[in-house]
Amino acid sequence: FGLYVIESLAAGTPLVQPDAITYPELLAATGGGVICGPNTAAALADALEPLLLNPARLRELVKDPGPPTRIDPGSELFDAYLTSGWYQAEARHRWMSQRAVFTIGGPQTPGQALHLTCSCAEVQQRDAPFQLTVTIAGKQLVPVQIPQCGTGLDFKFPIPGGAGNRMEVVLALDKVSKLDFDKRLLGLAIQRIEVR
Repeated sequence: FGLYVIESLAAGTPLVQPDAITYPELLAATGGGVICGPNTAAALADALEPLLLNPARLRELVKDPGPPTRIDPGSELFDAYLTSGWYQAEARHRWMSQRAVFTIGGPQTPGQALHLTCSCAEVQQRDAPFQLTVTIAGKQLVPVQIPQCGTGLDFKFPIPGGAGNRMEVVLALDKVSKLDFDKRLLGLAIQRIEVR
């Protein structure tokens, strides 16, 4: 079967497929659609019509894939997951304020952690060190010290048990910087957030 089937299931979009190949087994396992009769236009129309006329049934088939396990804050495609405390996306990063909140998909396997790749401007060095506190699913982790500013700062945070597959994460800094050339109060420039 085609890649569109996998993409549709991953996006939570229901499928209407003919009773052929592996479609019946796939849709039975995922619950992500309905099987129509013979591979004809009439059979397809007969399967689609009840779904289009019954929005409640269509909603039953739509699966929420949940938030992604990787967020690239520099891309506006992830705006829906960055809920508060964020400035506009810039080239490959997004600045956070003193407190920033986001939603990300939880761990898929035991032992996965939250990875944060970030930087801060060299002129912020005058305000260093910084303390970063991370709260995952309501559980505050041990704060991390950021002794100096620069690029390529990578942090790994353990994910508390019971965090679920949709985690709210809060990043909080003990202080922010006011730069001469920027009116914003800047914390960290976040390049990537990932559960792996």
